[in-house]
This record gives sequence, C-alpha cells and structure tokens, in this order.
Amino acid sequence: MLLKQTKAFTLVELIVVITILAILGTLGFISYGSFLKGARNSNRLSDMKIIEKAMGLYITTEAIYPLPDNPIPINYSGSLAWTQGVIGTGVLNQINRISSVPVDPLVGAQYSLSVLNTRRSYSAASIKEEGLFAGNNPIIAESYALSSQGFRSLVIGNYLSYDVSLISENNCSVITAPSILLSDIPAGGNIIDGDSYNYTFFNSYNIPQSYSGLVDETASTESFQMVEILDVCTISSINQLKLYLAKLATNYQPFATKDKFSALVFMSNTREFQLTAAKLLQENGIKIESSVLNEIISPTPFEVFIDTFSDVSGSEIIGGHTTDDGVGAWIGQNAVAGDYTIENNKLRKNTSAISVISPDPFPLVTTPNYTMSFEVDNFGAGMISAYLRYTDLDNHYKLEVTQSGYVVKRRVGGVDSIFSNINDPISNGSTLNFGVQDDTITFGVNGIEKENIVAGGLNTQGFPALYLQNIGSEIDNYSLTYR
Repeated sequence: MLLKQTKAFTLVELIVVITILAILGTLGFISYGSFLKGARNSNRLSDMKIIEKAMGLYITTEAIYPLPDNPIPINYSGSLAWTQGVIGTGVLNQINRISSVPVDPLVGAQYSLSVLNTRRSYSAASIKEEGLFAGNNPIIAESYALSSQGFRSLVIGNYLSYDVSLISENNCSVITAPSILLSDIPAGGNIIDGDSYNYTFFNSYNIPQSYSGLVDETASTESFQMVEILDVCTISSINQLKLYLAKLATNYQPFATKDKFSALVFMSNTREFQLTAAKLLQENGIKIESSVLNEIISPTPFEVFIDTFSDVSGSEIIGGHTTDDGVGAWIGQNAVAGDYTIENNKLRKNTSAISVISPDPFPLVTTPNYTMSFEVDNFGAGMISAYLRYTDLDNHYKLEVTQSGYVVKRRVGGVDSIFSNINDPISNGSTLNFGVQDDTITFGVNGIEKENIVAGGLNTQGFPALYLQNIGSEIDNYSLTYR
C-alpha cells in the first residue's frame, strides 16, 4: 500500500517568512509614522503663521499685543519683565481673527505666549518633532519613546532684542534676556541676577513651558545666566552707554554661535550700534541725555598719550616714571618692579621675564579703538610685541616683530589664530604703528602700511600693551592715540 505524501513548509522556512513579514510591517509602520510626524509639523507651522498674522493685524489697530491666557508675571527686583502664558480663548477674543483655540496635534497642548512689559514685543512657541517615537503616546510603550533630542522649539514673534528694560517708579534696570519664553518658570515667577535659566528660543531643545509633562523632555537643555547690565534711569554720559554695551557684549559671548548674537561683540562700539541701542533704551523708558546722542554723532577728537622717556637722570624704574604730559604713567599687567627701566631716554628691558606693561593715560581710554606708535631702538636679538585689546596673556591681538619680519595674530582662550606671518626685514630705528578700529587691524612701518586686516572674535574691551622679550631691548618715542 502506497502512502500519500503531502508537501509542507519546514520550521526554518516558516521562521524566515515570519521574519520577512515582520520587517515589512515595521518598515510600513515607520513610513506611516514619518508621514504622520511630517503632517503634524506642517500643522504646527500653519498655526504659527496664522497666529503671527493675527498678532500683526492686532498691534496695527491697538498699538499693543494681547496678554496671554493663564498669565504668569515674570518679575525682576519687584518690576515686571514680561508676562508668560498660553494662547487660549482670552487671546482669541481679543484678536478676533482665529475661530478656535489652536492646540498641538500630538499632545493637545496650548501654544506658549509671552508678552514684554511694554506690550510692544511678543514671542509664541510650539514644538517640532525630530524623531519618530516622540511624546507620551499610549500606543507606543514608554521604553520605546524617544527621550533625547526628540523635539525642538518652534518660535515666532518680534522680540529681537538682547535685553529687557524694567522701569518702576523709583528704579530702573536692564537685564540680559535672549528670549522672553522660559522653559522652566522659577518659583513665584521671580528671576534673579546671576542665576541661570532655560530660555526657549528658535530651534533650541528648551521646549515651551506649556508642553511640560506632556512630552519627553530632552536632557540636552541649554541654560544661560541672567545678568543685570544697567541700573540707572538716565544715561548722562557716553561712557555710561559704552559700559552698558560692554556688559551686554561680554554677557552675550556665550551666544556667539547663535544667530543674532554672532556679531554683537564687535558691533557694540560702532556708531550705528550705539545709536540703535540708545533708541531702544529710550523706547523702553530709559532716558538718554542729548549730550550723549551728540557725542555719538559727532565724537570728540582723539587724544594723544606721549612718552619720549626723557628728563631722566641715570636709571629710573618704569613704575615711578612720569610721562611727558605729567599726568600719565605705566602699569604692569603682569610685570614686577625692575623688569623695565628708563635709561638714556629709552624704555629698556632688564630681565628675561614674560612681563607686559600698559600705558595708563589720564583720562582713561574710553574706546576700544586706538593706535600706538613707537620707535624700535634695539631689538636686543629678540622679539618686541605690541598688544591691542589685551585682557590677559590668553586673550588679545598681538604684533610680534623681529629683525627678520613680523607676525600678526589673535589669541582667544589661549588658542592662536595667525593673520599674517611675513619675512620682511625691519631694522633698528624703525617706527612701528599698530592699531585697531572696530574690527580692523592696521600695521605700518615708517609710515608705510603693511597690513589692513578685518578680524573678529574677541571682546571689544582691553588695554594697549607692550612686551620686550630680551634683556637690552629698547624702544623710544611712544604715543597712543585714543578717545
């Protein structure tokens, strides 16, 4: 009797088929998930554009922006900085141009809204999804949820400033604020000088506060220190304005890699920036005296500090020397008594120490723009260096001159960037000019310009300075032109 044989899949074949089907199903799920994510991002962007248009129409008729729903006052030192909340029915009833409250298509969160204390600037924010598995989605197990770099902020609005002015009856302050949206609102809504906060700005990982607890927040949040940079109600001198701008530039150096802040450091002492800053301060309630505006438009002539190292009998330590005008002096940045002396009407190096000295003109240099000139009497078989915007040995512009040529460089955080390295013999008795104007460095020898370099990336503050390398190096006829 013959047995009937039937064909069937082996166990291995079944496993292969099931695996293929699982892969195809996963790919289909991922493709569908990516489609949904893109659709949600498009929906959020559309909402933001509608809100932006409605807010623009509202301020043209009302001259102010509407306050948010669920408002939380953000205060500094007892004064209102801005009001933070959400876009709800209250906002919609005021602008009267949106039919229903917009909410996030993934988690149902209302969009965040902050309005500056003047009510003439605002910022609104939602999120945009970057990963597929994002949010506390009940369909996807929590262990699969993307908890790192899943969302970035999507911010609109006309808050484009770098600081916030706070005006009360008796007190005025200006504080640094890269955004008027806080990802985490501090207790009582009070922000404190010197404390750090997570600001929500465009494309950051600091998601809007209205999404808190609704999505998986990334661990890659960015916090920035809030600093008070002005504490007066009236700016009565150009130096007060420059000090304010210097503090502003210094405190925003951490933002150098972000749009809107990259050029701030070198812009801060240009005429255009000063006029714009003065106008914004006035609009926000800080008074600017007319003499300050006149000084910006028509600055006073440059002053000149001169020292020919004359009228010295014998040898004189540089620290005890009086300059030609009788009021200036020399100070050591890291030099000690005896490193430099004045002998035979020349400034002379007496030790091999790496010691830097600066002219100390009176009144003090009030601008980062200046030019120094000096005559090299003796290289001493070594190098003579001149510094611009010197803050320390790790941060400055520098000219290094030897008899065989020169190097122009910038040092930031101890790292050098070389602009020029030229073999061009320079003899004893040559007169050197080294200066900076805004972001341009100039260098000349005996009245002939050698370099005109556009440079950037260093604070606007800092001293002019000198360093003579070898024992016996000498210079003469030093002058510093400055405001």
